[in-house]
Amino acid sequence: MARKNTNKRAIDGRRGLEHWNAAALLAAGGGAANRFGGRSAAFPLAAAGAGLLVILTTLPWRVLFVLLALAATVNRYRFGVGSTATLQVAHIILVPFALRVFLMTTEDTRNRWRWAEWAILAFFGVNVASSVLFAVNRTQSILTAGLLGLAIMAYLATYTGLGTRFRLIFACRTVLVMATAAAALGLLSLVGFFLLHSHFGISRTDKAGPSVAGVAYEHNIFGSFAAAAAVAFLVLLRERNPLFSRRFCVVGFWICFLAMLASLTRSAWIGFAIAAVAAVWLHGPRLRRMSRVPQIAMTSLAVGALVVALLAFAGSTAGTILKNGVGSTITQIVNFGSGTGADRVSEWRLALQDLPKDPLIGLGTNSYGQRHLAPKKSPKLPLAQRVAYLGNLYVRTLYDTGILGFLLLLTFVVAILWPGLALRRAPGDLAPVARAFVFGYVVLAIAFAGTDASWQAWPWIFIGVARAASSLARRQLVESLVQRRAPTGGLRLAPLARVGSPPLVGA
Repeated sequence: MARKNTNKRAIDGRRGLEHWNAAALLAAGGGAANRFGGRSAAFPLAAAGAGLLVILTTLPWRVLFVLLALAATVNRYRFGVGSTATLQVAHIILVPFALRVFLMTTEDTRNRWRWAEWAILAFFGVNVASSVLFAVNRTQSILTAGLLGLAIMAYLATYTGLGTRFRLIFACRTVLVMATAAAALGLLSLVGFFLLHSHFGISRTDKAGPSVAGVAYEHNIFGSFAAAAAVAFLVLLRERNPLFSRRFCVVGFWICFLAMLASLTRSAWIGFAIAAVAAVWLHGPRLRRMSRVPQIAMTSLAVGALVVALLAFAGSTAGTILKNGVGSTITQIVNFGSGTGADRVSEWRLALQDLPKDPLIGLGTNSYGQRHLAPKKSPKLPLAQRVAYLGNLYVRTLYDTGILGFLLLLTFVVAILWPGLALRRAPGDLAPVARAFVFGYVVLAIAFAGTDASWQAWPWIFIGVARAASSLARRQLVESLVQRRAPTGGLRLAPLARVGSPPLVGA
């Protein structure tokens, strides 16, 4: 039997290593200060920022992950970098978090990189190369490629750092709790719009009704994130899992589902529908078995209360606006002949016409707007506000990085979504966690075909958790097979034992 390790430092992967690396960082910062301090008037501010990053790096991994997930969820606030690129708070916190993972944790708490990680790194390299060689505005494209690199770093740091069961469960709970809180705030902003005429958390208001964005940058991002969390909760509430009780999963599902509807995001609705159907049909081997009487009673009560509320709400002005908004969005789901659907098809057609200029590695990161203007923007607006943007992740990838970059991204997506043994046959309790986050990523993979949010840190953190959950579920499956075949009292493999052991409290 493997001994349970209750030492907090060992579980957190530190073991005193952070002191040596922190000293090295401070020494490097001191050397830079001595070398370049007298050459810039902004040096004191830069030195203070570097010192703050060093201090943040020495914080526990759990604290840094909570801060990173919180900043990535509240992505409404950002700073301009150049004319098109923006820097978020999550990008700043990502630096000490990545240093913590890669420099200040031990090897046994990390996941090893495989072909998916090298594929996404190669994808970033193609972005940089195409920006340097073919972008019209090289500086803008390189800055935007740098933001993409930060997003990819969020994935790599998240996946690499989730090499133990405790860390994985902690990260999953953190991501889903924050997604639920953000969805709840979005619903409260919708209530405030109707009752208090407040526009906080409302992205836009038109004849279709208000589109809820909550603490996200826009309503499309809010809707896709809420839909991904809703699918994750849907999988968890149908199976035994080590994350939440069934009651919490039900509450989380409905909050995120209603927030998704309130966002009026068509691509998120389509992604949710496809992922939910796939999750129901491709469920795991162990479903929850519950008494049918309480379940039917609670469902009847909830449906009855919902019907009464809808009847009262339908007669009000707010009910009419919201009903028309949802109905209008539903009717526009597959409409590509007018409105935003027609605009997107026109943009895709122009992008494919430009692609033959360099089909191998593309024309530069986010360079479509350097060659085309948005068709419906007023000519009186500044040029920087009239640039066009490709909202389809896959068309933009093909335009920016050509066939090579598109194949690398497709390789990465397939690696995350491929239903291996960890998703289909694994009997361990981490398999439902892997299924929940992988099916949640299905929503994002589909939704980003309509509205791309791959510049954000949140989807990459979500993907990193999904990848780590699949990896640990696969290792848990291997451990169970080894234990079946090994004689009684046989030795257990140490890397697998730490995966299969129960979560340790207080780590």
